[in-house]
Amino acid sequence: MSNRADNLRDQLNELTQLYSNKFRNELVSVEGITRSQRYLNLIIFFIVVSASLGLVSIIIIRSITRPLQKAAALAGAMANGDLSHKLDVHQKDEIGELAQAMNIMAEKIEESHSGLEQKLAIINNILDIAKIEAGMNDFISKPLKQSKLFSVLSKYGG
Repeated sequence: MSNRADNLRDQLNELTQLYSNKFRNELVSVEGITRSQRYLNLIIFFIVVSASLGLVSIIIIRSITRPLQKAAALAGAMANGDLSHKLDVHQKDEIGELAQAMNIMAEKIEESHSGLEQKLAIINNILDIAKIEAGMNDFISKPLKQSKLFSVLSKYGG
C-alpha cells in the first residue's frame, strides 16, 4: 500500500506541478494582456481628452473670431460710406462691449452725416438764391449801363 500511496502522491505532485505551471503561464499571459489593456486605455483616454480640448478650443476661438469678423465687416462698410449696418452680437464680455461701442459709433457718425447733409442742402439753397440774385442784378444793370453809354455817346455827338 505504501507503494501505491507513494505512486498516487507522485502522480498528484505531477498533476499539481503541471497545473501550477499552466496557471503561472496563464497568469503571465493575463498580466501581459492587462498591461497592454492598461496602455490601450491610457492611449484612448489621452485621445479623448485631446479631442475634447480641441473641440473646446475651436468653440472658444469661433466665439471670438466671428464677432471680430463682423466688426471688421462693419468697419469696412462704414469706410465705404454705408452707415446702416449694425452688429448683432449679444455677448456679455469684451467682444460684446466692442460691438455695442461700434454700433453707437455708427449711429453717431450717421447722425453727424445727416446733419452735414442738411447743412450742405441749406448752403446749396443759399448759393442758388445768390446766383439768381446775381443774374437779376446783371439783368437790371445791363440796361442801365447801356442807357449810360447812350447818354455819354449822345453828349459827345455819337
